[in-house]
Amino acid sequence: MKTLIIDNFKKTGSLFGIIGLIGGTVSDILQPLFPFVSYIFFFTSITSILLFLTLFLAKSLQTKIIPAFLCSFFIMFFSGIFYFFQGEQKQEKGFLAETIPLISSLQSSIGLLQDDISQIKKTTENIEETTEQIVTKLDEIQKEFSEINKSNGIIDNPTRPEQFYHNARIQELSGDYINARKSYNSYFAFKLDFIDPHLRYQTFLKIQEGRAGAREIYSYLYNNDPRPTVEYARILLFDAPLRTNMLKDFIESNPDFVPAYYELSREFSEDRKGLQTLSDKRSELKALQEFSALKDQVGLLKYFVDKELAAKWIEKSEILTLKLKQNSNLLMPVSATVSYYSKQHKRLFCCNPMYVDQEDSNATCTGRYKNDWEQISEGQICIRETKEEIYFTNFWEISVQIDEQSSDPVILLESEIQKIERLKELNNSTEFISTVRAGKDGKANDLEGSIISVGYTDSRGNKQGPYEIILIN
Repeated sequence: MKTLIIDNFKKTGSLFGIIGLIGGTVSDILQPLFPFVSYIFFFTSITSILLFLTLFLAKSLQTKIIPAFLCSFFIMFFSGIFYFFQGEQKQEKGFLAETIPLISSLQSSIGLLQDDISQIKKTTENIEETTEQIVTKLDEIQKEFSEINKSNGIIDNPTRPEQFYHNARIQELSGDYINARKSYNSYFAFKLDFIDPHLRYQTFLKIQEGRAGAREIYSYLYNNDPRPTVEYARILLFDAPLRTNMLKDFIESNPDFVPAYYELSREFSEDRKGLQTLSDKRSELKALQEFSALKDQVGLLKYFVDKELAAKWIEKSEILTLKLKQNSNLLMPVSATVSYYSKQHKRLFCCNPMYVDQEDSNATCTGRYKNDWEQISEGQICIRETKEEIYFTNFWEISVQIDEQSSDPVILLESEIQKIERLKELNNSTEFISTVRAGKDGKANDLEGSIISVGYTDSRGNKQGPYEIILIN
């Protein structure tokens, strides 16, 4: 087998080596679009191992398998070189693009990731000198955008930010993605604090580059322009729950940044959570109320070029707030009632008189002696007469309803944990029963008016409560 491999290597090694080198190079250049190198490397590694094992197990097929093995091996070798040279900072662009400027230019010419970064940098340098004069009157930009947005045409030779943004939207809708990206990047070079261009651009980027590619572009933007607007836009590209925590930290550092509260409310919304817990609804309502208060105090429109989008945010937040406020169970999700009942029981007794022959079946119990009657179990044989005795035991039944899906309910009564007798889980609520033995006198006011404490685990595994409830009959 060794001789066959060497002979085939001499004949085809150069060809397969060239194929492997070309494949690895092309895959590395296309890295911004898709991680081809890693997929090719792992795939050919597996096939090379399988083909090598087959050479030992199927000797009759060695002459046919060896060329395939060599081809797979060379592709694995060269793709592996590129894969291992791609560090964490270079994986998005590829090893060659990071090391050879010509390759980076090639990526830019075909509209890959690096084009956005270089375009932003170049445009920033060109416009930076005039930016300060233009952004002094943001309301003029909003007004001008509303006027030019009424037309559907491209503005030739744009110079103002609203003109670049208008062109970007028109070019995006018409499918001219390369020029749309250039127009967006020209707009961002003005360093304005409007968020809607970022939101629209991110939607565009995620389709074109994927979420990871969009994050890299915004990481570059943020490193060169660490304003709250850019930081906020960058946060939106992360996944929950990291995004949620980053938003909370951002709000703590920027308490007057109004859009962040609206975005935080969405983190707990039904759209993102699917099935909301009551804790989610409380968090959503809290963020919406803070958003509503701040939009009146600080103002929301100053964050939007397109005032229509701001109006949609306000309208939606008002509808959601009203809907959530109608849920009275947000503050007290637990209710309980108590009812008093008695259970009837039966005891059996067998006549077993004292001081008589135990085998005398005709002996009777006169009641002269207290122990003449012996309690027996049902079905137990008695050779003399029997009698039944009816008696009652009294109980309190505590019925608790939790207005969400839950598990592991706990009831505390006078600091003692009560046993859960029955548990019933519904679509949006949980009901369970616990019983408490009443006093011997059977008074109906033993538990009524008492306070119980109820805790539970919600559908996300978070502990809720304890909630204190006064029992009402």
